[in-house]
Amino acid sequence: KEDNRKLFWQYIVHMHDECGSVLDEDCSINAHRAIQGLDWDKTIKCVKDSFSSEKESDWLLESTSNRLIEANVDYWNKYGSSINPSIVINNSTYRG
Repeated sequence: KEDNRKLFWQYIVHMHDECGSVLDEDCSINAHRAIQGLDWDKTIKCVKDSFSSEKESDWLLESTSNRLIEANVDYWNKYGSSINPSIVINNSTYRG
């Protein structure tokens, strides 16, 4: 959806403008508060639903996978990119 894409880019810009290289949960919460149309509860539910383990303590384990990240890696591998995902804006590369 076009509205979701706009919200995504507003979020990305806010995160990098306001948080620099410290992209943490507090910064994300503040971005959600600042950008009308973002819903923290929906975002965190999506994050939790995307992991193969329901326990947050397992998220850092190498054996725990994230279906959205895995799909993204598969896509980039299929189409020849070895950098997971990145975009260059004004000669600055953003990865994530």
